[in-house]
Amino acid sequence: MSKDKVSSDLMHHFLFASVHMFTEAEQNNNTTTTTTSNDNEQKNNTTSTSISSTSISINTNPAITKPSPDVVRKLENMGFCVGRRLIERQTRDDPPKRLENNMSIMRYICKDFWPLAFDHPASRLRTNHRGIFVIEDASFKLVEAIGPLEGVDAKDAVKKYLVYPCGLLRGALASLGVNCMVDASVESLPIVQFNVQCSPMVPSRG
Repeated sequence: MSKDKVSSDLMHHFLFASVHMFTEAEQNNNTTTTTTSNDNEQKNNTTSTSISSTSISINTNPAITKPSPDVVRKLENMGFCVGRRLIERQTRDDPPKRLENNMSIMRYICKDFWPLAFDHPASRLRTNHRGIFVIEDASFKLVEAIGPLEGVDAKDAVKKYLVYPCGLLRGALASLGVNCMVDASVESLPIVQFNVQCSPMVPSRG
């Protein structure tokens, strides 16, 4: 098994474990808070006999639970930091020839950074030539690794797993001088489109 394959598998495991860890930690905190509140109500109301367990039931399946804004922020920040480090290491070991505008940077991301982060080049790059780019991956491995979930729209279920890759892409672009916002959309699995809205380029430090 190649080193790149091992690194990719480890990244996938890390991503899934992180999403579940943050989501479950939040659920446990909510459960504890709710239970404590109900216990206090019991103590203050001596006529109450019991509290139905369904009154504090919380969906504890992290695969279908929508993460809170705090969880999303943590995952995006993790991706951002990793993306910066990846691109800094890559450009140090193999400096790109010329990255003179947003288009050349996006091409570099699709051709050179994407294989480092996701095992293969991006499938397609589109732009409206006004600062908006769409990077399409026709077989995004992080989505392919998620199996079908009974009774759940798969496209909705995978959204939380795209927060980290969006942060990864934003961090890489920030390190190359592109200030942007990144989100992802899924219309037909396993195709994922990363939508990049760029601000004016930061002047080169060189």
